[in-house]
Amino acid sequence: SRFGEVANRIRARFEQKGNTLSAILQIPAEDLSFRPLNGTTACTLEIAIAERTPQGLLGIRHELGSFALKEEQTKDLSAVTVRFPKQWTIDAKTSLVRVVIRDRYTGHYGTLDVPIGALRN
Repeated sequence: SRFGEVANRIRARFEQKGNTLSAILQIPAEDLSFRPLNGTTACTLEIAIAERTPQGLLGIRHELGSFALKEEQTKDLSAVTVRFPKQWTIDAKTSLVRVVIRDRYTGHYGTLDVPIGALRN
């Protein structure tokens, strides 16, 4: 399956310290589209987070990320996992964070919902 068709292909580990949410996002490379970029083979992803409070949507943030493969990794994408470490400052009232990752080349995307209350315990 391609990225975005099976949402559980995105894996992540989250940790919260104070108002900082840290994540390591992991996506199987075979779910992404790689193209030549600045002399390498790379994918480009859009990463967005939306914060929700009990009162509703608080805000959305968006950024780009790219991941370049080493030459030997291009031979077998099924053996490669793309990892993106991220950190965000979140509001103290945030109850849920939705992470959306979109492959810029194909438009395929996946989402993860992170209940912040579970991280605070």
